[in-house]
Amino acid sequence: MIGIPLWVQRDAVPRVVVNHAYVRAVDQNGGIPLLLSPMAARSLPAQLSLMDALLLPGGFDVNPSLYLEQKLPECEQLREDIDNEWYSILSEAVKRRLPILGICRGMQYLNIYFGGSLYQDMQYQEKNTEQHVLTHTQKCARKEASHKIRVLEGSLLASWLLSAGEHSVNSLHHQAVKQPGNHLEVSALASDGTVEAIENKERLILGVQWHPEELCEEHASMKALFQSFIGAASEQKEARNA
Repeated sequence: MIGIPLWVQRDAVPRVVVNHAYVRAVDQNGGIPLLLSPMAARSLPAQLSLMDALLLPGGFDVNPSLYLEQKLPECEQLREDIDNEWYSILSEAVKRRLPILGICRGMQYLNIYFGGSLYQDMQYQEKNTEQHVLTHTQKCARKEASHKIRVLEGSLLASWLLSAGEHSVNSLHHQAVKQPGNHLEVSALASDGTVEAIENKERLILGVQWHPEELCEEHASMKALFQSFIGAASEQKEARNA
């Protein structure tokens, strides 16, 4: 079962939500989505005991105070309640050595959890010598790829995508990893130097900056990423039960 945290949408009638694409990607690639209810502190241990892996989805900006910075004007809406709930969920997953996949905000939160930091807005990122600057908040549909990344040979990401080298991704973010967290390594970069993926040396934790859940129906490599993640969850479960 793949745990996916829900969050409270603060409309006139509050709703508990997560984008359907995450649930669909897990369900269609061999996993069983386990939707983790927010504001359920009493039941959280019982929910987490059922979890074989954790998927941290995209969403709001992470509070810069968690990486010891003051909030800049370009930093958008913060949700301290989500930050706190994710800390409890992620801590349990790390303690149990479960496979973890972080997507967009999920990758950024993983990085902060392990002591890293973020660029609060892409304009503050130091660019490399490329003459062009990529657009990381694409105008085309979420299901369309908008730029390429380079995946490092020998990385967990390369094995889950079934190949290293160049891959096409979508891009829907205005923040990015600045300093990778402790025990995390960069495993993919965009041509402008933006960190597109991080992973740990134990090959259990992967964070990606793009949204593979939106691409996996049309891109075989993104489908393979979800199948590999869910496969890792099954392998870890079997090892624990052996």
